[in-house]
Amino acid sequence: LRPVFEPLPEFTPVKPPKPEKSDGGRRIVSVSPFEPKGDQPKAIAELVAGVNAHERDQVLLGVTGSGKTFTMSLKHNFADHDCLKPAAECAPIAYPKPDGQISFDKLSSVFISNTNHEENQPIHLTLRDASIPVAVNLATYAGPEARYCPAGVYEYVKNEDASDRLQINAQNCVHCKTCDIKDPRQNINWVVPEGSGGPNYPGM
Repeated sequence: LRPVFEPLPEFTPVKPPKPEKSDGGRRIVSVSPFEPKGDQPKAIAELVAGVNAHERDQVLLGVTGSGKTFTMSLKHNFADHDCLKPAAECAPIAYPKPDGQISFDKLSSVFISNTNHEENQPIHLTLRDASIPVAVNLATYAGPEARYCPAGVYEYVKNEDASDRLQINAQNCVHCKTCDIKDPRQNINWVVPEGSGGPNYPGM
């Protein structure tokens, strides 16, 4: 015998009555002890003026995380990879080592992104000319792909004869496409991976 289920009363959500709007509405005033400092007052004034002038594009120059929250891209009429300077024209930057609390190493961040590519799928990052990374990128630009990639996909390693070669760890790729944009000779061919491989950010 099948059990008999008594029908439940229809569910009706409880909705509180909406308050009546005052004539013209009420102006919201935000009260905060925060006081803009440094270059913030000038930046805020410029952004407000731009918004009031209905400007579609604005750029905010300053230190990231200093309290400015309205950042937009500045359009330019040249390719990003054309702006890369030879290493001889630049001073090396000594980055502090990750402390594991505020800053983290690349591979730890890749792990958090849940990146996954099947081992037997075709490599989605290939080179149009395998000689360019060492002959041009490493020789002229000190191997920028090993630094601009946030996931450690590109690294220069030594062969048995002590010569250099570019190793591509495609399984680490988080699909930011920085390499496709920044490579000085546009030698890296980025294609969509087979089987929907890549990062899987929870909550996105």
